[in-house]
Amino acid sequence: MANPTGNPQNLNLGGRFQNLDSTETAAIGRKGALASNKVQKQKKTMQQLAQMMASCKPSKKVQKQLKDLFPDIDHDSIDNSVLMLSKIFEKAVREQDVRAFEVFRDTAGEKPVDKKEVVDNSIKNIKVTVDHIKAAKKELKKEIEE
Repeated sequence: MANPTGNPQNLNLGGRFQNLDSTETAAIGRKGALASNKVQKQKKTMQQLAQMMASCKPSKKVQKQLKDLFPDIDHDSIDNSVLMLSKIFEKAVREQDVRAFEVFRDTAGEKPVDKKEVVDNSIKNIKVTVDHIKAAKKELKKEIEE
């Protein structure tokens, strides 16, 4: 439960945790850390499995189909990740799926950069010196003479 007093604490340890001594709270903390480590290991294992599966070769039949569709692809570089990309490409083209197009574009490294320009037009940020004014006068005189 969040602390209602507004203090920067995350938890209100009232109830059954209120009267625990330091060894008991350390034991609970250890259990939490062990559970967290187990979950992290599972996630890492899943990531490693996904990478391994993506790098495996598809069946000969699928490899031939990919080679027929994309003749310029080197036969040695055809793996399941190429198969997945080809399916994303196919979906983007056949179904005109914008999301599939974006995934393919981003994977190809062509994602546009999201930039936001912050402009402060307040007068306090403008520093004009006498030299600036003199230079502006010279420019105006040149333009008038021309």
